[in-house]
Amino acid sequence: YAFQCRGLREIDRAPGIVRRFLCKACGRTFSSSAFFDCYRRRRPGIPEAVFRGYCEGQSGRQIARTTGLGLKYVQLLLRWIARQGLLFHLDQLSHLEGDLLEAVVFDGLRTFAGSQWEPGDLNTAVAADSLFWLDVDYVGRRRGGRMTPRQKEIDAERVARLGKPPRGIATRKVREALERLARLRPKGMPLELFTDEDQPTAHAVQQLRGRLPIRHHTISSKVWRELPHHPLWPVNHEHRLVRHGTKNHTRETIAFSKTAAGLMDRALVYMVWRNNVKGVSERRPELSRVTPAMKLGLETRPLRMEEIFHRRLFPLRQQMPPVFW
Repeated sequence: YAFQCRGLREIDRAPGIVRRFLCKACGRTFSSSAFFDCYRRRRPGIPEAVFRGYCEGQSGRQIARTTGLGLKYVQLLLRWIARQGLLFHLDQLSHLEGDLLEAVVFDGLRTFAGSQWEPGDLNTAVAADSLFWLDVDYVGRRRGGRMTPRQKEIDAERVARLGKPPRGIATRKVREALERLARLRPKGMPLELFTDEDQPTAHAVQQLRGRLPIRHHTISSKVWRELPHHPLWPVNHEHRLVRHGTKNHTRETIAFSKTAAGLMDRALVYMVWRNNVKGVSERRPELSRVTPAMKLGLETRPLRMEEIFHRRLFPLRQQMPPVFW
C-alpha cells in the first residue's frame, strides 16, 4: 500500500525515534512502533531481561524473583522468546543458504525431559571452524543400561501406560536435520559431515545415499575428545557450554525441563544467544568480541539483546519448515 511519512518523535527507549505514517488507501495514520515486538506488551525491556536470565544459567523461578514477574508469565514469555529466536535463526540461515563452506560436526547431547525415565538426545549441528549452531532438535529415546528388578517393573509399567517412542524416530530426526543442512552447501558440493559411531546417524546417511551428496567421516567413540584438534571437539565443546550455561542441563538439578517442548524452547534461546551475543572465546581477547555469526559473515558486530527482539518476525515470511510448526 502507498503511504506517506508524517514526521517523527524521540522516545527514551530503543530505537530512540518513532515515525508516523499516513496510509493513502484508507486515510488512517500509524506509527512504526506498531511493528515492534514489545509494542503490545507495554513493558519494554522485559523480554531482554528474561532472555538474559535464561542464557546466564538461571531457572524460571530465579528469573521471576529477580525481575519481579510471575512464574507463569516467565514461562509463557519463554515460549514467545523461543519462537522469535527460531524465526531469527531461520532468517540468518536464509542468507547463508548456498554459501556454507565449512564442515559440519553433528552429535547428540544425552539429557532428559520430565524425569530420568524419559531420556533423549539434543541433536546439535555445529560449523567446524566458526562454532555457529546450524541446527538443533530433540528426539526421545528409551531408557537403557542396567536396571534392578524393581526398576524393570517400573519401566514395564510406564511402557504399558505411556507407550514407546515411535520405531525409527531417531533415524528420521537425523535424516531431516541432514536434509536441512544439505541446502546450506553450494550446489554440487557434498556435505562434509563428522560424527561418532552413533547407529541412527549411520542409518540416516545410508538412507540419503544417492539423494544427497554427503561425505561422512566416522570418528571412534573411544578416542579422547578433549584435544582441540579432535574432529568432534567443536560440538563437544558446545555441549560442555550447554551443561555449564543452562540450568536445565546441569548435573543433578531440580530445574530440569518438565516437557520436551520446554527443553526445545530453552535450546533455541541458547542457540541464538551463542551465535550472536557471546564471543567465540573468553580466554583469548582477540576473540572475546567475535561471535560465530561474525565469523560466517552474517553479522558485523555482536548483537545486543534488544536488536534480536526489536522487529516482528512471521513464520510464513521466514519460510519456516513444516517440521517446526
